[in-house]
Amino acid sequence: MEAPNWGAGGSVERLIRRALLVVAAAAAAWCWSRYGSVLRDRADRLLYPAIKPAPTVFSLVIEEESLRRKRASFAIGYRRVFAMLEAARGQGLNVSALEPKMSSAAAMAKDGNFDLARRLLNAIEVQIPRAGQGGVRAATEQDMDVGRRRNR
Repeated sequence: MEAPNWGAGGSVERLIRRALLVVAAAAAAWCWSRYGSVLRDRADRLLYPAIKPAPTVFSLVIEEESLRRKRASFAIGYRRVFAMLEAARGQGLNVSALEPKMSSAAAMAKDGNFDLARRLLNAIEVQIPRAGQGGVRAATEQDMDVGRRRNR
């Protein structure tokens, strides 16, 4: 009886190759069933992009009017906040930290970011120091004693 020749390209190597091919084919089939629709959708979007309608004259006019209104609203707010800063500076209050923020808001508006610029203006307006107004302080125990003495 002759010993089988396992190392010279025999049937075991062929069997291993075939098993690996079957496993690779099964893995490819599973991947296609799992991700094939995603790949097809991406290929469709790449090869056949959506047709975007050209802007109409009316949509361009509406967009232009909207930008004009935003620009005008920002300009009004900017002038108002600038006047408040000048008034605070005239009263001797320190507003030097807010001046760079005003230029940042103007730069944002120049770039077309009117909403962000408007938010920054609102934040600046809230941070403007106000002159102290004469207020009523809370009553203390000493004030309460003075009131009792008067009532006697």
